[in-house]
Amino acid sequence: MKPIFNALAASLFSLTCAPVLAQESGASVNISPLTIEGLSIGKKIVVGAAFAERFGVAVPLPFEIVIPTIEGQNIYYDPAPGGNGILKVTFTTSEDQVRSNIQIVPFTIDMIPVEDRLQALRSLLQQALDTSIPDPDRAEVLIVQTFEMGPYPAIEAVAKYDGGDDGLIILRVVAIPDPESVNGLMVIMNTVAKNNEMSVITDILEFEAAKALNSIRF
Repeated sequence: MKPIFNALAASLFSLTCAPVLAQESGASVNISPLTIEGLSIGKKIVVGAAFAERFGVAVPLPFEIVIPTIEGQNIYYDPAPGGNGILKVTFTTSEDQVRSNIQIVPFTIDMIPVEDRLQALRSLLQQALDTSIPDPDRAEVLIVQTFEMGPYPAIEAVAKYDGGDDGLIILRVVAIPDPESVNGLMVIMNTVAKNNEMSVITDILEFEAAKALNSIRF
């Protein structure tokens, strides 16, 4: 059977902040290159039937996510951000300069062997990259690999591109198929380099969006 997945909407990949603001206390995890161990501590969001009814969005795969919080930073929540998107969270400085964001979009893929599912999802990663990057000639894909995202097998792509006035943007896209169903979650994370203390690309794993990703549980 040929693997299938739903399309992503172009509107899901903007850096624009959403309207609802909240602040919580800090978080702590252990970081190693392209691996995150431990769970974030912060604001827990349960995305299921009640969330779907309240915000008028389809949630084919219920999940929980913990949004890490750091003193002196702002967090904007945007349920149902448009297209097929379920949730978008934007992390900013105290002056509301965007540091990073994380967006979650559902997809479906046939129940074939897990390694075949992950390889088939390369096409979805490429679609997300193509939609997110405004000028492919000023972008570079740094890595595409499979890995373990907590208890789940996943596949990711990391790229960097010129974001115009936003400067250098690091884009990380992760596809996580549900081992028990045809559903899955695509997680798209943008990091604005100039608004974060970065020395190497893997520094993105220390930031809020990566910590939130690591907390996702179906």
